[in-house]
Amino acid sequence: MAARAYDVSAYCLKGCNAQLNFPDEIERLPWPVTFGHRDIQAAAAMAASE
Repeated sequence: MAARAYDVSAYCLKGCNAQLNFPDEIERLPWPVTFGHRDIQAAAAMAASE
């Protein structure tokens, strides 16, 4: 789901200032190994596929 992918990316880039689609689910989403753009993309793709 694209909205979950957005939430992962937005939270990684903006932190607690991000406006999320599913703020109650943020702790259950996959997190990147680092905050490099490739790791964020991979975590977002994983979130979208769940």
